[in-house]
Amino acid sequence: MPDIDTQNEIVDIIDRLDQKIYLNTQINQTLEQIAQALFKSWFVDFDPVRAKVQALSDGMSLEQAELAAMQAISGKTPEELTALSQTQPDRYAELAETAKAFPCEMVEVDGVEVPKGWGLKALDEIANYQNGLALQKFRPGDDEPFLPVVKIAQLRQGYADGEEKAKASIKPECIIDNGDVIFSWSGSLLVDIWCGGKAALNQHLFKVTSKRYPKWFYYFYTKYHLVEFQRIAYDKAVTMGHIKREHLSAAKCIVPNDELLANKTLENILEKIIFNRLENFNLQDTRDLLLPRLLNGELNG
Repeated sequence: MPDIDTQNEIVDIIDRLDQKIYLNTQINQTLEQIAQALFKSWFVDFDPVRAKVQALSDGMSLEQAELAAMQAISGKTPEELTALSQTQPDRYAELAETAKAFPCEMVEVDGVEVPKGWGLKALDEIANYQNGLALQKFRPGDDEPFLPVVKIAQLRQGYADGEEKAKASIKPECIIDNGDVIFSWSGSLLVDIWCGGKAALNQHLFKVTSKRYPKWFYYFYTKYHLVEFQRIAYDKAVTMGHIKREHLSAAKCIVPNDELLANKTLENILEKIIFNRLENFNLQDTRDLLLPRLLNGELNG
């Protein structure tokens, strides 16, 4: 056992790593809350659009309507926006460009009120929901390349523990990696971004992808509909509650114009969340590697 001074140094090193892990976790919780609130404001409640509509109906000019949308987006007063234009002109210009991308009118599409120029699609029209495999049929042989299996338990804990293995030669559509959106549709319904490395996806989980729409869009829309999916599954829970593909088709999404789909605000938040999660795994690995070596005196504090 190291002497007391060395023990204190070891505790200090490990504590710094743990503090960084904790800080990243807290930051991610805040970022997730901000992103979900922003998504709801822009694409569910249409706050910037409604701000423009209200301003124009009050007899204001288009320029004033744009300013109202900027207030709705930023949460700032007109005075604060004026100050922003002087102190951070680039940020102000970016905000103005974002506000300009929102329409000035609401219209009805298939009985649903949406911003003018936007569309209405089903959840399974904006993304592909690829079910995993019954991986007990794909066990690897001795010395055969394999992948760890991800079931609901592994999705919930955020990493594959290697408790079960599958052949590495399964179809690519059922292989997941860092940054993939995963939706467990049976039992415990949840939607998350996988950051636990390359793995094989078991049945009862969807790998969610899209060739047309950005990841943030189908991720937050799937999360938005999750509460309703959980209610459906709960009502069906005679054995194990679940949803069916028909429920994906019934879940509607308001699709904005290309300017807003190309907006990087939510994409940047999501990328930061993924970065912090991956950093936490690296920090945990570093901590778990360092601790026994420090205790054995292999490394100096």
